[in-house]
Amino acid sequence: MAVLGLLFSWLIPGCIIGVLDNLAMRRPNRVRTIGSIIVDTIAVDLLTMLITRFVFNNDGYFVVASYRTWFVAQFMATALIVGAILLVFKFAFRGVLRIDAEGSKYTVWRIIAIVCSLIAATLGAVLGFGSWWYRDFIGALTPEQMMFNFFSPISGGENGAVNDIFARPVLLAVCVVAFLAFLMLAPITVTWRERTIIRNTWVKTIASMLAIAVLIAGAVYSWNSMHLKKVWDAYNVKSTYIADNYVRPSTKNVHFPQQKRNLIHIYFESAENSYLDKANGGYMDENLMPDLMAFADEGAVHFSHTDTFGGPHQIYGSSWSTAGMTNMNFGVPLKVPTDGNSYGLDGRYLPGAIGYTDLLHKQGYNETVMFGADADFGGLTAFYSTHGTQKIFDHQYAIKQGLIPPNYKVWWGYEDNKLYEYAKTELTRLAGEGKPFAFIMENADSHFPDGYMEPETEHKFEQQYANVIFHSQKQITQFIRWIQAQPFYRNTSIVVTGDHLSMDKKFFVGWDPSYERTTFNMFINPAFDEAGDMNIKMHQRQYAPFDYFPTIMASLGVKITGDRLGLGTNLASNTPTLIERDGLKHVDYQLSLYSEYYAKDLLEMPNAGLDRSGRTVHSRV
Repeated sequence: MAVLGLLFSWLIPGCIIGVLDNLAMRRPNRVRTIGSIIVDTIAVDLLTMLITRFVFNNDGYFVVASYRTWFVAQFMATALIVGAILLVFKFAFRGVLRIDAEGSKYTVWRIIAIVCSLIAATLGAVLGFGSWWYRDFIGALTPEQMMFNFFSPISGGENGAVNDIFARPVLLAVCVVAFLAFLMLAPITVTWRERTIIRNTWVKTIASMLAIAVLIAGAVYSWNSMHLKKVWDAYNVKSTYIADNYVRPSTKNVHFPQQKRNLIHIYFESAENSYLDKANGGYMDENLMPDLMAFADEGAVHFSHTDTFGGPHQIYGSSWSTAGMTNMNFGVPLKVPTDGNSYGLDGRYLPGAIGYTDLLHKQGYNETVMFGADADFGGLTAFYSTHGTQKIFDHQYAIKQGLIPPNYKVWWGYEDNKLYEYAKTELTRLAGEGKPFAFIMENADSHFPDGYMEPETEHKFEQQYANVIFHSQKQITQFIRWIQAQPFYRNTSIVVTGDHLSMDKKFFVGWDPSYERTTFNMFINPAFDEAGDMNIKMHQRQYAPFDYFPTIMASLGVKITGDRLGLGTNLASNTPTLIERDGLKHVDYQLSLYSEYYAKDLLEMPNAGLDRSGRTVHSRV
């Protein structure tokens, strides 16, 4: 079938253009006719290949296997457009086709029609090209992530995505609107062999119809590809599932041990179990995370949905960094705002929710969160500063402290090799304070697209992303080994979790769709036994990222009455998770619907007060 697709793609559009060319010129000589068709076909194919390679950035036109339904349709459509433009130039050069100026009157109604048409075309182009870019650059964008991007700070992000937005969807949308504007405003009449075949009024009518078509096509494509029906349901279809199952943390159900343990939580950007080799539940022929996985042989605990390495199901509201942190810290998914904004732009972040950072702050912990990026991105400054964390060590903080120059910007801020060196210094400071501490950090080198190659990264694999993952896990392992050599390690629980599934779309092309990708997790030196959890069932656990909230607390030796906090269940207990009790599909669907409890008690909570440091005051903790 692919061979037929290639032949159809290369021959049919060129032959159609060649036949039209010869019909217009009425060549009597059969040999010249055949030769002209062959030349037109070659010209159309070469120009289409150039566009496919350098405009669509696809080099599969010489690979037979590429010629499947979508690629064939795209190639043939491009070839026909290229051929039509080629014919216009050829006819104009021969003097057969002529485009002249024709006087045109602009009435009030015509001006209104032009303006409305251009607005429709702009909206359709933005919807269509914007949705296409999101799916091409990020993958299948979840509706809650799309809405979160509208209602949270975006300053401090990596520049590559922003540059690509202007380079592709914005440029394409501008070109489409500019072309339609030209047709609507330019006084064009087309003459064929001294006979008028297209009048100016017809051109304007056709342009207006095209503008409406662009709007309809863009809206339909966006509705389907961006799952906008789910966005509608998130606002309008009500569910009481969160209200019925949410367990609010308090002194009544959370009991700390007399000697409090330190917590180090490392968010490993985009870390998946799929990076492991097949024998250990991964998808790789060669293990990309051998050093990190070795901790399991030393007694570290990991929770899996299978009999080998595995992890949580990525459910609604957990598929990007801020959402992953929200799940693991507060025990709830990150849901779209319903009235106003509570995700950082107004200085608040889920003021009604209580997370482990709040609980540790209440117990006198010193808390630091560290990023190589700008914490303002995604509302993380508000997230941590209003929920117990005293110090945010991010890109801006490093500049203020003179650690890096004011204009220093590498990848998302500063590289991971600097991050771990700063982390060692900060941990040494925290350990010397004489108080229990919580240190939270997230790396960034393994972020999509392709990851960031630091100079010392080995070129061990063909794909850059694989090399970055291998190097990142080695950096984390070396950092943990350093921690294990410190005096404070004996009383410290280390948690390593992937924040969400990787969005590096190219890396996963051709994977078996039946393989479920899950995020990595590892609990090193936990105190589950102090919390009363002796026989831990690590495998065949069906769970969600929000189940890490009570599990992290239990790793500190904290006893949890009923084993549940937020929507999460302590995985080091025998209590079934919500997914084990109700099923994955049911839980995922219910979480996607509108929850009045989430909106009023967690997300908005207009009466939540702040202390002198700007942190949320939880009277019910």
